[in-house]
Amino acid sequence: SADAYRYKALCLCERLGPRAALDELLKLPLSQFNSACAYDAAQYALRLGLWDEARYFSRGGRALLAPSSSAVGDFLELDFAAAFLSGDADAIAEAARNAAAMHPDPARRDFFRSRSSFSLPDLMPFYRIQWGSSRLRRPYLSWRWSPDAGHEAAVGYRVDGHISIEVYYDGTKSDKVGVRGLWSL
Repeated sequence: SADAYRYKALCLCERLGPRAALDELLKLPLSQFNSACAYDAAQYALRLGLWDEARYFSRGGRALLAPSSSAVGDFLELDFAAAFLSGDADAIAEAARNAAAMHPDPARRDFFRSRSSFSLPDLMPFYRIQWGSSRLRRPYLSWRWSPDAGHEAAVGYRVDGHISIEVYYDGTKSDKVGVRGLWSL
């Protein structure tokens, strides 16, 4: 049964370490897993820096659950963590889109709002993840990344539908921290 495989993997992990347990689990078809076993395997892979394997097990475990299950959110977050740590911009965008669309907790769905954009005049691609950006008179977090330029991060407060104030970090050209006001048209 799947529980027996999970027990075997946990014993292997304690005796030989997470890599041996993961190697053993990769030999099994996902049909022999239960969601707890897939979750353990995704965590082993994440600890070892094996991002593709972590995403494989987190997606497989999510597929074993009903869409309304609260555990779906745990798998979505594991998938996002693996994508984020891999540094693969396409994987980050895909994992964020999945979490924004499918997370069972509405507050967590808001965290994973993401989009891509281009800066002008050089048309450099940027990927952005925001939390709380649509709420008025509340704080929000924003992170923007470009493979060519680097990172930007901000903690802001949306005053109304058009005006925000942010404390930001800009690591794209030079590392600087500042305060800025934003006005959207």
